[in-house]
Amino acid sequence: MSTLLQAGSPTQTARFESLLRATKAISSARDCDYCEEVFARELRSVIPFDYLHVSMFECDHGDSGKLGWRLFDVNGTKRQFPEAELPLNDIELTAARVHETGQPLVIGDWNNETRFPSLKEFLTGLGIVSTCALPLVRGERRLGIFEVGSGQPNAYCAEEVAFLSVAADQVALAIDAAVNFAISQRTQERLKLLLELTNQVVSNLELRELLRTVSASVRRVMNCDVVGVMLPDAEGKHLRVFALDFPDSKGFFREETLIPIEGTHPGEAFRTRKPVVKAHHDSSEERYPEHYQRVVGEGVKSGCLVPLISRDRSLGVLALGRRQDSDFDNDEIDFLCQVAGQVAIAVENALAFGEIAELRFCTWWIRLLPAVPQSFCLEKPALARNSLHGLSMIAAGVKIALL
Repeated sequence: MSTLLQAGSPTQTARFESLLRATKAISSARDCDYCEEVFARELRSVIPFDYLHVSMFECDHGDSGKLGWRLFDVNGTKRQFPEAELPLNDIELTAARVHETGQPLVIGDWNNETRFPSLKEFLTGLGIVSTCALPLVRGERRLGIFEVGSGQPNAYCAEEVAFLSVAADQVALAIDAAVNFAISQRTQERLKLLLELTNQVVSNLELRELLRTVSASVRRVMNCDVVGVMLPDAEGKHLRVFALDFPDSKGFFREETLIPIEGTHPGEAFRTRKPVVKAHHDSSEERYPEHYQRVVGEGVKSGCLVPLISRDRSLGVLALGRRQDSDFDNDEIDFLCQVAGQVAIAVENALAFGEIAELRFCTWWIRLLPAVPQSFCLEKPALARNSLHGLSMIAAGVKIALL
C-alpha cells in the first residue's frame, strides 16, 4: 500500500477528513449553479491544482461517449468556454480511454505529448503543463471524467495519483447524490405542474388568462426565459402569439405578434404535428428572416416548439426558449408533449364553448327574424341589409372573441 494511503499519518488523516467534508458539501448542492459554486472551492482545500475540469456524460452508461454538463476552473477562476473553443473530440477521447482502461491518464508534460493535439493546444494555451484525468464511476454506471492540472511538469507522482483516485470515487458519489436529488425534485415539480394543468383546464374557461398562467408555470419548471402559446388566425396563414410569459423581454416578442406558418419553425411544428428543437437560429436559412430577427433580438439561443394536438387536429404550438446554449433533451421534450396535450384540451374546450355560444346566438337570431316587421325591410332595405350583415359578423366573431 502506498504511504499516502497508510493510516496514522496526521497529515493524510486531515486530508481525508477534508475530502469527506468537501464531497459532503458537493452532495448537498441542490442545483447546478450551486454545485459549480462550491465544487472548485471545496476541492481546492484538499487538492492543489491550477486547472480543474469535470464533464458528465449525457446518459448514465456513457455509451455514446457524448459529454453534457461541464465545469472548468483555471487558476482559481470559473471559466465558461464556447463550444467552438473547446477540443471536444479530444476531451471525449480521453474520457473514453479512462473508462475503457479503468485507469487514470497521467500526462507528465504536454509539451512532449502527441496523442491529443487539440487538447494539447488548449491546455498549453492556459499554461497547463501536466494533468491527471480519472473516470467518474458509480458501480457499472459511467458518470463522466474528473481532471486536474498543474502549471508544473510531472506534478502527479504515484502517491498523488492514488489519492486522486480516492478523491474521484468520492466526487462521483457526491455528484451522483446531487444529481439524484435534482432528478427527484424535478420529477415532483413536473408532476405538480401536470396536476395543476389538469385542475386549471377543467375549472377555467377564460382561455387567455389560463394560458398565461400555464406559460408562467412551464417557464419556471423548465428553467426557460420565455414560454408562449401560439394559435392559428382565422385565415390559417399565421400563428398568433396568444399568451406569453417573458419577464425579461426586450420588446421584440409580444402578444398578438403574427408568425407565418409557412417557412418558420413554429409553423413546421404546427404543420407536421411533431416537436421542433432548434439549438441555434440562423435567419439566413429562413423564408421569413424578420421573425428570426426577433428571436435573435431577444437573445434566444435554443428553442423547443411542441404542437398542441387533440383528436388528431393541430390546434396551435407551445413555444419555449432559452438564452443559454442549453439544448432541450429528449426527457424534456417527452414531458413537454404531455404538457402540450393538457394545453390542447384547454384550447379545444374553449373552441367548443365558442361554437356552442355561436350556435346559441344564431338560434336566437333565427327566432328573432319573424319578429322583424316586413315594412321595416321594405321601407329601409339598406338599413336592414346593414343590420343583417353586422349581426352575421358578430356571430362569426363570437368564437374569436371568446378566445
